[in-house]
Amino acid sequence: MKQNVLLLLLMSIFSIYSCKNNSTKVEPNNTDTTHFFSIANFFTSEIKTLETTPYPIYQIISKPNGTKDSSAIDKTLFALLAKQFIACDISDSVQKQAYKEVAFNDNSTKSITLNYSTSKKDLPIQSIDVLFDEETNHVRRVFIRKILNNKDSSTTVLYSWKANMSFTITKSVIKKDGTKYTEQQYVNWNDSN
Repeated sequence: MKQNVLLLLLMSIFSIYSCKNNSTKVEPNNTDTTHFFSIANFFTSEIKTLETTPYPIYQIISKPNGTKDSSAIDKTLFALLAKQFIACDISDSVQKQAYKEVAFNDNSTKSITLNYSTSKKDLPIQSIDVLFDEETNHVRRVFIRKILNNKDSSTTVLYSWKANMSFTITKSVIKKDGTKYTEQQYVNWNDSN
């Protein structure tokens, strides 16, 4: 249904455009009108909400050796950790040129997903998925995949943010000698799961 409405809207725009008088000279427009969802604004809003709400915040760190450490954290450390998510924003006019946006509806999760991905392997941010609730259009989840290559290792960082509840940062490192390890940091302030 939504696809039909979008198709009808696009056809109407093309019809109106094609009916214009072609004898008028049109100056090229160099202004970038592509709009990417700003994950920085979303994360900043989440941080501000947490600053004004008295949620207890705790973290669980899963270490490569299989042990887990849990501790309470304050809002200052929370904001510092959350800045890693903000730094992944690609919505500015320079960065977004390297990314392609694809939107699709996932009936199994009742969500609309915006996917941003690049074919440029040298860029750290390889993909971002923003899942919106189909009925409310509020962000449910954000997933980010970042790859960092050093001369002696490659690190994949997976960021996952559950709106108004929790986030997870998972780092997987593969060294040139073949050694692998994974470390995960889970931060919770309102997630009952």
